[in-house]
Amino acid sequence: MGADYPVGIRISAEEFMSPGLTLEDMQRIVPRIVAAVPVHFVNVSHSAYHASYSLATQMADMHFPRAAFRYLPAGIKAAVPNLPVFAVCRFNRIELAEEILAAGDADLVGMARAHIADPFLVAKAQKGRLDEIRPCIACNQGCIAMVELHQPITCLMNPTAGREADWGEGRSGRRRCNGESS
Repeated sequence: MGADYPVGIRISAEEFMSPGLTLEDMQRIVPRIVAAVPVHFVNVSHSAYHASYSLATQMADMHFPRAAFRYLPAGIKAAVPNLPVFAVCRFNRIELAEEILAAGDADLVGMARAHIADPFLVAKAQKGRLDEIRPCIACNQGCIAMVELHQPITCLMNPTAGREADWGEGRSGRRRCNGESS
């Protein structure tokens, strides 16, 4: 790839099934990978992508507490402290992302569903308008459920998600029966 091209790995730090890989296993495996291959970052996910309890953890819904899996990137960060570690899953508030970053448990936090719920999340946070951020409630109805059905995503909290061309910022969103905008 060359010295100027970053190469990372995405790992499942815990498969949540037996037999399956555990955090302790991955804390042994990741340093061995890093010693053998020049890796610039580790993207920490979880689950085994298997139709079991593990499947429910992949995109943790609202019955999981926020940031329920933050101990996983923290555990990998402890095993490879000199590498950037990315955290994902159920970080739906800027404050949660800031907590894990401030603790040194991860170096980057992915917030995909939070950005579907409010695409202006970062801009609002930068302007100190946290109370205006439309929160992701992790219901998974319009995002993950639609992906599983091979349909365009929507969002229970953001009615414009998936309809940006018609309802995006600055558009009325109203349509006449013949499909023309009003």
